[in-house]
Amino acid sequence: MKLMEHGSPNHGFDALKHLALDDSVEEVLEVLQEYARLVQGLWVPKSSLFNLIVNRWNLLGAMYASFQQICQRLKDLADSESARSRGFAKETFAAANSICAFPDELQAIISRFAFDIHGVYVPKSFPDHPQYDPFRKVVIDLLIAEGPKAKLKEVPIVEAAKMELQRDIPQIGYQKVLQELCVSQGSA
Repeated sequence: MKLMEHGSPNHGFDALKHLALDDSVEEVLEVLQEYARLVQGLWVPKSSLFNLIVNRWNLLGAMYASFQQICQRLKDLADSESARSRGFAKETFAAANSICAFPDELQAIISRFAFDIHGVYVPKSFPDHPQYDPFRKVVIDLLIAEGPKAKLKEVPIVEAAKMELQRDIPQIGYQKVLQELCVSQGSA
């Protein structure tokens, strides 16, 4: 958004309107509401919120968490960073602290790098073993399809993987993915 490229990305309405002298108040507000969020009296670009969350994603750790837990972790991170920061960085962290007030937007951001398995978000990629990600996706799809009380068995998992990936899954890959995503209940 051109209005917010002048200096700090966080501006009050009057400053932004001054940069758009030829536009009406209604036009400026319409653009702001599409591309920014009002946080503590300043308009913060949504892209700043997205970048902040992406940059902090690694700090959230291997995420196997509900939406509420993610919001709490983001708020905790924002609070701790805000206490150490000054000026515009502090305002940006305040923006991150408020992002949970827009759950649809936050869920869209989270969905860029996590799958929602019945209310629990798991990373799309297996950071230590990305070579197993295609198989992970097969298992995640099965978990989603089977419902919240899914009880997956080895034979259907292996068959689904063979059909989807057109290859066998090495036992080590099978074990790593299942250990990461599932709770074993023996061979019931």
